[in-house]
Amino acid sequence: MDREISYLRQYGPAFFTVRQLTRISVREYRTIAANITEQGVNVGGGVIALLPENAAQVGAAVKELLQRVENGQRKPESEPAPFAATLRRCRAVAAQLRSFDGLDPEERLELAKAVAEIRTAAGGLGAVVWDHR
Repeated sequence: MDREISYLRQYGPAFFTVRQLTRISVREYRTIAANITEQGVNVGGGVIALLPENAAQVGAAVKELLQRVENGQRKPESEPAPFAATLRRCRAVAAQLRSFDGLDPEERLELAKAVAEIRTAAGGLGAVVWDHR
């Protein structure tokens, strides 16, 4: 049970859905986790939704991502940015977002996806994120 909670904190709920749909190992998931969000598997510029009816597509996308890793096509790992620098960038982005007058529906969706990715990553670090309107 503790292991599953750890995976939930580290990878979010998508981890369990992808594992159920594809039978991917934890080690394999870890190598492609950056390509998976609550919305789906990001591959080839598109997102495949994590739905049971998309199991074959999700499986193919996961297989493709794993092959890329195996073939060394993954982006080289870079040194993580210091936390203070990352936090400054987050605050700068928040300020920039406040400067917009409005977004069209597609832009709102893309923004929501990006915020969800950040929220999942923050949750994996133990940060509690809440909506305080």
